[in-house]
Order: sequence, then C-alpha cells, then structure tokens
Amino acid sequence: MGYELGPDGFIRRTTPASTYTPPLRPVPTGGSGRQFPPGVLIFVVIVIIAIVVIVGLNSSKTSSNGGTYVPPAVSSVTVPPNADSADLSPTGYIQALSARVDNLEFFQAGYVAPGKAERVYNSAFQADESATGLVVYWELNLSHPTRGGRQAFIIYVCLYGPDGTLKSQTQVPSYVEPAWQSSFHFAHWPEAMSAWEPGSYRVSLFVDGIKVAGSVFTITPDPQRGRRAEGLVAEAHRLYEQRQYKEAVEACDGAIKSDPGNSEAIQLRAQILRTIQLLGVE
Repeated sequence: MGYELGPDGFIRRTTPASTYTPPLRPVPTGGSGRQFPPGVLIFVVIVIIAIVVIVGLNSSKTSSNGGTYVPPAVSSVTVPPNADSADLSPTGYIQALSARVDNLEFFQAGYVAPGKAERVYNSAFQADESATGLVVYWELNLSHPTRGGRQAFIIYVCLYGPDGTLKSQTQVPSYVEPAWQSSFHFAHWPEAMSAWEPGSYRVSLFVDGIKVAGSVFTITPDPQRGRRAEGLVAEAHRLYEQRQYKEAVEACDGAIKSDPGNSEAIQLRAQILRTIQLLGVE
C-alpha cells in the first residue's frame, strides 16, 4: 500500500499489483442462472425427509405390539389336502421367522375387527339371528427376536367342517416389522355367522409347508331354531288342509331355513308339491 500525488493536487492511496484480487466470476447454477440461499436448500431437504418418514409410517398397518391384518383371501394354496390330519401335531414354531407360536385363538366381530384389547376370544359361537352381520376371525400370536428389515411370509389356512372334510383352503400374506418382538396376525372367513352349520370346526395353519398351529372352535345351534321350525311346520299342515298350497310351501321353506335338518318340513313340502302337480293348481 502507497501514496501518490494526483493531477488535481490531492494525495491518493494506491494498491500494489501483488495484492490485487480480480473479481470473482459467478458460478453457473443451471439454465435459469439463479442461486438459492443455503437456508432455502436446508428447508427443502427437511421437507423431503419429513414426507418420506410420514409415508413410511402410513404404509405399515401396525399396533403397539405388532399386529397385522390380512383380509379374507380367496386364492388357492399349495398345501395338499392330504398333508394335514387331526393326528398331525403342529410344531409351534416358524423356522423362517425364528418365531414361537404362543397360541391360535378365535373371536367373532363385524367385518371391521375391533382393537386387540376389545376382542372377546372364545372357542364356541352361537349361530342365531343376533349373529347376523358377524363373522369368525382367527388370530395367530407369535414371539420372535428383532430383525434387520421387514420380513414377509404367507400363512396357509385349512378349515375342516363338522363332517371332517376340507371346507376351505386359503392363503393370506403377512409380515413382521424389524423392531417387533411379538406380533399377532388375523383374518376372517367370509361367511356370516348365521350361515354356519352347527358343529365342531378344525383349523390348521401352515407356513412353508409345515403345520405350525392348530385349534378347534364350535358353532352351537340357536336354541330357538327348533321351536320356530316346529311352529312353521304346524302352520304348513294347517294351510295344506285348507288347500292353501302356495302358502303351505312357503311355511315349509321357512321351517327348512330355520332348521335345515328338519325332516318333517322336507317331507311335507315334497308332498304339497306332488299335490299341486296332480291337481294342476298354481
């Protein structure tokens, strides 16, 4: 830094060549040529991270201890019917998940299941008129260690009717989240409670071709069903004697609907239909 006398007679300060710094060239920022302050860029990054976290949380249907819901499945399964029997004991363990089966339970509810704390578990359900709109759920409870990421698996569900034959065979997908040490997995059969035939039903669950759980529940008949059927059969006899054939058939139909095994209603209905055919009446 120095001084010199200017042509106007005033002393002015000079800058040595060695300390001269050329002006900075603007850094290209793309087609628009605009630069964004650092604060704006930080805000955008925070918003993107928040969106990713929210989407990740919403994509997982979980509860505090890891519950997953699977809707009623209709797809076929690969477990052959002869792979199961009442004498085949479940292992109680899922090898792929390193999971112990705590229990297999059942409950009834509407098509939207209540929370786990509100569920009433039972092994017997009554198929009466109050069960209209209710379905039967199964629930598999597991204990297992944490893992490095979400692990998906498929549960194969076999349902056997009161006569021992295979009533339905379905597969349902489920999963275990990394931090879960216990989990429950549940779904329901599509038939309404009122449509189930009374009797004992056996359920077997398979994972990777191995029977891991099994249990039994019972559908008990409506205690009023027999009395309603008897009253309708008596009404059908009265209408038949009065030659009100159409009304008599309808009474028999009501009795059979209330009690499908009512042989008197079935035989009387057939007799009325033969009479209608012989007389040529409608």
